[in-house]
Amino acid sequence: MCGICKCAESVVCCCFSCAWNLFISLVSGIIILLIIIGVIVYFVVFHNKDDTHQNVTEQMHSNLTQLIKQTIENTRNQIS
Repeated sequence: MCGICKCAESVVCCCFSCAWNLFISLVSGIIILLIIIGVIVYFVVFHNKDDTHQNVTEQMHSNLTQLIKQTIENTRNQIS
């Protein structure tokens, strides 16, 4: 039987009590897990996705592309 059962007069009461406690524990665990997953998805996907962030990212990408092209040109010129 259930170790935390307080109503020892009937087996049905004890089983229902244990089942209810288990159900509440499972549901609350699932809710907490969903909240944690939701917070992770929010911060990974939606947080700080404004225009300035996008502009900075594009500017860094173009600067890096130009730097790579210049490095390749300089290396070719040195080899030739």
